Amino acid sequence: MSTAERRICVSICERDVAALTTAIKHAAETGHFIELRLDCINEGALTSAIENLHQLIQQHAQSTIITFRPQEQGGLRSLTLDERLQFWREHGFRLPAFLFDLEIDLVEEFLRNGESVDWSRVICSTHDFSAGVAEPGNLYERIA
Repeated sequence: MSTAERRICVSICERDVAALTTAIKHAAETGHFIELRLDCINEGALTSAIENLHQLIQQHAQSTIITFRPQEQGGLRSLTLDERLQFWREHGFRLPAFLFDLEIDLVEEFLRNGESVDWSRVICSTHDFSAGVAEPGNLYERIA
């Protein structure tokens, strides 16, 4: 891989909007992409954070990746599938981000329900913190 093809993604996991704003400004100076881990925002502050994020993300829209992970996928919150679906339907997809990082269970649920999602802006991921994946080929097919 040539130097021109390399990209750096700075992952931001802050608890409040003020810290998130500062971190985004610093990340924009060094990274090509900025991953905003919205599962890190204090639960009571998420709604107000989302209101502020629209303007903040627009300043870096071409490089922002939004995530909202549950604990079992490395996130900082205990979130049910329904809570995560609701977040993406009501808030996540409305943010002016470049990409959205959805875990495979969310992708499968959106597909199962035939929901309208701009798949060209979705990263499908999975995070397995156990001993490993028994059949990586099957997992690859699910993600692909």
